[in-house]
Amino acid sequence: MIRSQNFRLSDTIYWPPSRMRRAGTVDVRSAAPDDRFVVDVQAEPSMVLPQWRELEAAGTVFQTRAWLLPWYRVIAPRIKASPLFVTVYDRKTGRPLLFFPLCLRRRLGIAVIEFPDSGVSDYNVPIVAPGLSLDTAEMQRLWRRICRVLPPADVVLITKMPELLSGSPVPLVQLDWLQRMELRSWTVKLPDTREDYDKTTIKNKDRKELRRKRRHLTDIAGDASLSVASADADRQEVFQALTRQRLARFKNRRRRDILADPVFFRFYETVALEDRGRIGVLSALKTPDRFAATLFGLVHNGTYLLLIHSFELPLERLSPGIVAIDEMITSAIGSGLSYFDFTIGNETYKRQFGVQPGFLYEGIYPLSVKGRLFAGTKAAARRVKACAGRNLAIWQAGSKAALNRIFEERGRQGSP
Repeated sequence: MIRSQNFRLSDTIYWPPSRMRRAGTVDVRSAAPDDRFVVDVQAEPSMVLPQWRELEAAGTVFQTRAWLLPWYRVIAPRIKASPLFVTVYDRKTGRPLLFFPLCLRRRLGIAVIEFPDSGVSDYNVPIVAPGLSLDTAEMQRLWRRICRVLPPADVVLITKMPELLSGSPVPLVQLDWLQRMELRSWTVKLPDTREDYDKTTIKNKDRKELRRKRRHLTDIAGDASLSVASADADRQEVFQALTRQRLARFKNRRRRDILADPVFFRFYETVALEDRGRIGVLSALKTPDRFAATLFGLVHNGTYLLLIHSFELPLERLSPGIVAIDEMITSAIGSGLSYFDFTIGNETYKRQFGVQPGFLYEGIYPLSVKGRLFAGTKAAARRVKACAGRNLAIWQAGSKAALNRIFEERGRQGSP
């Protein structure tokens, strides 16, 4: 049972011993001459804080304590998830090389080990020590050793794992059971000045269109300027406006907003407000009488990640959200940040900002007979879906070609 109320860095989360077979420090020994790893499995955050703190800067913001400790405190009890932490050390030096913040829970009757997510984490990846290099064979052997010391489960589920971290390959993507997703991530490398960004990063037509949208908004709604909230009261005001705007937007489109769920609302509120000065950044595009648009982003390791953005519905045709993002890019450049990350999702609006795509990986690794059946069923479903998609594309291409031939023939004969 998880005891997670008022959870803080030094608190202990209790996990039933039956769920943590072979938990604790596990020295994975082998006769192989290249056996240079020690694997440690823990269920309490307080037991892994030193290595977590040491490696944290090398991961994404979604593996930081500022993001995951609220996740374990707020979301984990809702989905009945138990914390699980795996650390791989160098046997000779004792240096931590890989850190996996994970969780264990049941999904559809299957015991699943996965990264803490539930739809809020955009990148799921272990933290990799700078300079660590593993070839495919080494990674496969290490993965098998890790699986031997995991608590009882049916599958390891990985999704949204980026191919690169800080420009270096993630060793796990070499595992043969992982495959690329259709979903992409989108990032802009920021130059030193906004002038350089306009000249070298975005296309001329996009630059002109962004300026046109700003003029249009200003002409109708009044002068607009971006404000990054710093005082507690200002942060609270922007967060409330963002929540109100999103709920109105999703209601208008008859879609359910994750912020309408009290548990997920509390999680985002915690990251945005309680962890002030760590990762959460709240900003608003202000016009004389309102917040035209609002942004909630995260900052980590020289990168601004746009997490949630919204706008006032009556101003939708004026593109206030696009103008706000453009202004936030200017602010990020001025703050000396190196990257502006639009995170996951293949929305077309991102392309006008000069983004570059990043590959993401997913896969299911079975740990039991039930897990193999589950993984096989999922793989078969993916093949059926992929085949249906290919057949649809072929049919659409054939239909288009047939229509073109009909129109060409009618053009030669003359319309009746």
